[in-house]
Amino acid sequence: MGAPSTDTSNKYIGNPAAIALGKQFYFDKDFSGGEVYADMLLRPMTTPGRAPLGQPIKVACNTCHEVARGGSDHTSDPPGNTVSFGGGAYDVNGQQTINAAYSDLIYWNGRNDSLWSQIVAVAESHVSVNGSRMRVAWRIIDAYRAQYTAVFPDYPLPPELDSIAAQKALLLPDGTCALVNSACPAECQATNGPCLPRFPLEGRPGFVRPGQQPVCTWGSTETILQPYGDAWDCMQLADQLAIDRIYVNWTKAIAAYEYTLISNNSPFDRWAAAGFPAGMLGPSAERGARLFVGKAACKECHKGPVFIDKEFHDIGVPQLGTYVPRTTDCPVGDWCDCAGDDRFEPLNCLPIGARDGLRKLQASKFRRDSVWSDDEDCRRHFTLHTDPNYAKDNPAECDGRIQYYSMALTDEQRGAWKTPSLRDVALTGPYMHNGMYKTLREVVVHYNKGGKIDAMGGEVIGTIDSKIKVLNLTDQEIDDLVAFLESLTGQIDAAVIAEPVVPPDSAF
Repeated sequence: MGAPSTDTSNKYIGNPAAIALGKQFYFDKDFSGGEVYADMLLRPMTTPGRAPLGQPIKVACNTCHEVARGGSDHTSDPPGNTVSFGGGAYDVNGQQTINAAYSDLIYWNGRNDSLWSQIVAVAESHVSVNGSRMRVAWRIIDAYRAQYTAVFPDYPLPPELDSIAAQKALLLPDGTCALVNSACPAECQATNGPCLPRFPLEGRPGFVRPGQQPVCTWGSTETILQPYGDAWDCMQLADQLAIDRIYVNWTKAIAAYEYTLISNNSPFDRWAAAGFPAGMLGPSAERGARLFVGKAACKECHKGPVFIDKEFHDIGVPQLGTYVPRTTDCPVGDWCDCAGDDRFEPLNCLPIGARDGLRKLQASKFRRDSVWSDDEDCRRHFTLHTDPNYAKDNPAECDGRIQYYSMALTDEQRGAWKTPSLRDVALTGPYMHNGMYKTLREVVVHYNKGGKIDAMGGEVIGTIDSKIKVLNLTDQEIDDLVAFLESLTGQIDAAVIAEPVVPPDSAF
C-alpha cells in the first residue's frame, strides 16, 4: 500500500517538528472542556457521562481514536447506546484515524474535505471535545509556546497573550475586567459591551438557531447554545482572526501526525506480496477472499489497497440508538431541521447522512479553497473560475475535492453514509455509522440479507443502494468472509503510536 496523497492544503504534513508537536496535541487532555450531559439535539442525557455536569471531561483525540486499537472508539454498547461519548452523546459512531489520510472526504456524512478541517469542527462540538479555540490558544501559550513558534514562524503569537495566570489576574468573577481608575484597562476592550478581556479564557462562535446571527449579548444563560456567554462574539474581529490562525495551526499539526498513522504489513499484504500462494493465509480466509471479490461482491464498494470507493451508500442501516436522531426529532425552525419548506434546504438535518454532510461541506469556511488553506491555486479557484462546468472539466484541482463543492444535493443522498476503510476492521468495532453491530459477523449477516433487516423500531431513511442485494451466503461462507476481514489487521510503527510526554495541565 503506497503512501497517501499529500494534502496540499496543509504544508506541515511531513514536517518532523510539526508531527512531533501534533502528536503531543493528539494525546493532550487539557484541550477538552466540561461535561454537558446533552446529546447532539441538546436533549438531556439519561446515561452516565464522562464526568459530573460542568466538570472537565479530560479527553484527548486518543481517548476516542485510540491509535493502539485501530484509531477508533470502543466505548459504545450496541444496539442501545450506539454512539461515542465526549462532553455529551454523539449522534454517530466514532471513526478510525488509522489510514484516515487516504480518504477524500472525512466524517460519515462527508462534511469535511481534509483532516485538519474535521478537527476544526469536532474540537468545539459540545458532545465531543467540547473545547474552544480560545482554550486551545491559552493551552499553547502556557504549555507549547517554544514548540509552536518553531513550527509556525510565519504566524507569531500575539504579544498580548501572556499566560493564563496573568489573564486571570485581570478578571472579576463574572469574567469582565477590573476597571483601573474607573477606566477599562489596555488589555481589555469595551467596544462590544462592558469592559471585557480582549482574549477571554474561553471562547468559540456561538451556536445559533436558523436565521439568527451570533451577537454580543454578554451574560447569556443558554449554557449550550451560547456556551461562554458570547465572550467570543464580543471580541474584536482582528483578535478573533488571530485566534482562528492559532486554532487552525493546531489542527494542522494534529493532522500532520495523523498522516503518519498508516497501517500496513497485514497477513493479507504479505499474502498479496507473495503472489497469493495457496495455504499461506489459511483455508478459511482464502475462501473468504474469493467470496469478497466474487459471490459476496464486497469489492463493489470496498476496492483498492485501502478498500474504499470514496463514495456514499444507503445500506439499510436504520437510525437506531438512544441518542441517534430521527427526522421526526428535527422540526422546522429548530437547531436540527429536517423539514424545511419549499424555499429552503433543510438545515443541519443530522439523520440524512450525505445529503446533510455535503451541504455542510459546501457552506464550510474551512475548506481546501478557503483562506485557511495552504494551497494557493485551490484558494483562487472560485474567484478565477465561474463556469459551472469547471469542476467537471478540471477534476484534479483542489486535490480532486473540487467536484464536491458544487455537487447537486439529491434525494439519492438521503440515508447514504461514507464507505469506511476495511483496513484494521477487526479492531474498529462497533460497526456502521451508528455503531449498530458489535461483531463483524453481524455486519456480514446484514449484507447477506440485502440490508433488509428488522429496523427494531429505528427509522429507515432513503432507498437502499442497488448494489446491496441478498447474497445467500451459508454460515460457513459468512465465517470465511469474517476470517478474510480479520486478515486485514496491519501493523504500525511502535514509535509512532507510543504515548508522548505531555506538559502538566494548565490552570484554567
